[in-house]
Amino acid sequence: MVEKLPLKLAAQATGWTYFVVWTISFYPQVYLNWKRKSVVGFSFDYLAINIVGFLSYSIYTLVTYTNSEMQRYFRKENHSKSRDDPVKLTDVVFATHGLAICFFQLGQVCVYERGTQKLKKWIACVCGFALTGIFVLTMVASFSHNSLKMWALVLTYCGYIKSISSFSKVVPQIYLHFKRKSTEGWSIAAIWMDFSGGILSVVQMLIYCVIDGDNTQLTGNIPKLCLSVQSLITDTIFIFQHYILYPSKPISRVKQQAQQDESIKSLINSDTETIG
Repeated sequence: MVEKLPLKLAAQATGWTYFVVWTISFYPQVYLNWKRKSVVGFSFDYLAINIVGFLSYSIYTLVTYTNSEMQRYFRKENHSKSRDDPVKLTDVVFATHGLAICFFQLGQVCVYERGTQKLKKWIACVCGFALTGIFVLTMVASFSHNSLKMWALVLTYCGYIKSISSFSKVVPQIYLHFKRKSTEGWSIAAIWMDFSGGILSVVQMLIYCVIDGDNTQLTGNIPKLCLSVQSLITDTIFIFQHYILYPSKPISRVKQQAQQDESIKSLINSDTETIG
């Protein structure tokens, strides 16, 4: 036990560090939207999927972390030797905080300039279907005789929703960058923070695997594992788009040229009126 103490301290320190980094990573995009008074360049499809994902993750982490009976059930199902629950307090706070920020961003979408961007109908339908699934399973679990198993099914469903959303949510944003040939309106600072958080999250899980002597910390919290892997993969794509594919922000040049043309036009009109 003594020799494992440094590892446990390292795991806890890594956990809180990734939590802080991931938590802060939400704010550069919020600030950028506020500064520009515009959400042009910020995919509404991405936001919709993110809301569903973080709602599911909040349910998953809150119930799993606070319900000891559910923890024992999952440990038994995963044949875990560890007494440590794979869902940590940092996971709960991160999930609920992320959900709150998503709703705040939804408010920004409602009040700031949106341009021609809209939420795709089929994305809205898929999100609605996922939420309906949570509601139906919750109702079934509430009236089930084997309630523990049914509630575990609800949480597993929520976990899969978060896992799927972690990978699918970035596709609309990546496509939007491709379509506009620009990453303007998308915070690269948030991406670097998210990437760092993903590395730290994986490191924490690996440390706990060494401590426990099994891989339950990885397999017992699939949504967290998927979130971490997704961060590393998709953030690499965003970084490549920002610095390699679309580094010069052509949309900004177009706007600048349009402003110059408008200024010249106004000057010509002014000179014409003076001569007249």
